[in-house]
Amino acid sequence: MGRLSSIGRTGLHRLYSTRGYAEALEKLQDLETNQSVRDKLQTGSEQAKQLNEQAIPEMQTWLKRAGYTTSDLARMRHIHVAGTRGKGSVCTLATAMLLRHQASCEDSSGKKPLVGTYTSPHLISPRERIAINGEPVSQAVFAEAFFELWDRFTQAALQEGMEQHVAETITSKPFYFGYLTIMAWHIFLKHGISDVVMEAGIGGEYDSTNVLPAEAVSVSIVTPLLRDHMPMLGTTRKEVAWNKAGIFKRGVRAFFFKDLGYRAEKNGVEETLISRAEEKGADLTIIPNEVTQEWKARVNIRSASHELKFNHSFNTVVQVLAIMAVREHLGLNPASLATTEALQQMPPALDQGLNEARMRGSFEVIEEEDIMWLLDSAHSASSLRVIGLWLKDMLKAPGEQIVLILSMDARKPCDMMQKLVYSTWRFMERRDVLNTIIITSNELVGEPDNWRLEEESQRTLDRNKGIYHDDCVMQVRKNMTDAIGLARKIAAAIKQGDVKPKVLVAGGHGSVGAALKVLEPESLS
Repeated sequence: MGRLSSIGRTGLHRLYSTRGYAEALEKLQDLETNQSVRDKLQTGSEQAKQLNEQAIPEMQTWLKRAGYTTSDLARMRHIHVAGTRGKGSVCTLATAMLLRHQASCEDSSGKKPLVGTYTSPHLISPRERIAINGEPVSQAVFAEAFFELWDRFTQAALQEGMEQHVAETITSKPFYFGYLTIMAWHIFLKHGISDVVMEAGIGGEYDSTNVLPAEAVSVSIVTPLLRDHMPMLGTTRKEVAWNKAGIFKRGVRAFFFKDLGYRAEKNGVEETLISRAEEKGADLTIIPNEVTQEWKARVNIRSASHELKFNHSFNTVVQVLAIMAVREHLGLNPASLATTEALQQMPPALDQGLNEARMRGSFEVIEEEDIMWLLDSAHSASSLRVIGLWLKDMLKAPGEQIVLILSMDARKPCDMMQKLVYSTWRFMERRDVLNTIIITSNELVGEPDNWRLEEESQRTLDRNKGIYHDDCVMQVRKNMTDAIGLARKIAAAIKQGDVKPKVLVAGGHGSVGAALKVLEPESLS
């Protein structure tokens, strides 16, 4: 009994806790959610202003409680990526190129390539957010790192005078995204990783990742900006640009791609980015839109299992940004070198890495014996337009139709439905592409809380009768499992000869992630 008494409450908890991956996930889900934080950060409120002002100092405090300082982060060099559209794609491409470059430079000691990548959100598992050499960390690595930090945060709270029964709870822990951000650095430092590709969460100026000091950042990238996450980031693209440009660092080169259909110079985006770069002492390079004409993408966008045959201008944008980021990171961008020249002088290793990059949930194709699933996590209007081009490439049989599964858990789901339906009509040049639209949620089974979107989605269809054919049917299933089951039945009924019927799943990362969990129940957890 004396031995147990000497262990204390924390020790007792460990004796009766597996401290495995499953428990780590449970505790992670108990942390304050990202949505809860976003709800507090409504633009214009005094609370939002105070929370924003406290964001970086608080993150520095959490970092210290975890046993680190910003100087520790400078042991790694980060490609820091913010923006609205294409962040994840830039990170995927940059990671693949860095890996191939490291492999080509492998020294006689046998040192293996090591590249850390931190992205969000995840499709299936939180492990996807923290990757080493392009692969999610293992369950064992994830759980070990999670509980190491859990104990450090608990111990720090005890040292600061918090009662033990409170210190052991989520009260003494960062919110979900902040926890995983620190955990990524913790894992990367433990594994001796020096090259990191890091995606900002939402915004930039007040984002958890922006605790990075200038000496820890090799290059800053801002991808094309849209009016997204409002009113949290602002009500105009100019305000969004101000926030995203917060990742600029003194003495660090930054890249932004001018225009992309929304006239950056006219809505104040370009002016704002230039002003912010001057304010922060960053060296900003704005890549002219003409580069998409001067330099055609070397390869088409690739998903995990399929190469796209069309070459959209956005494909070029993300490739150019990723290439310039990696070149800057590796010291291959002298100030006198123009963007076009840099692209023409691609080292073979980077070219190979670009060809090897694969992205899950982006134009992804899963082929089964009797059906083809098309999955894309696009949620912005411009991204949804690209899906129309994709369908034009995928649907070859005369009069071929598809089934659409659209989650109403997406942001502005009815607007998304309208834009997606219009996109299929515009690029396919026929109104009968959609046979059935299945409205669902991101829940795997059962019924989601506060399900009130069925009538709204029907009203959206009714308002847009002119852009889809009269025989298009809307069905409602309250979870993804039932939606996919219905899609299978409809697809079998509309099959034409030997052509596999196709089902498109859209509505954001949550929708695609839910669909993947149903389609691949044995996949990443």
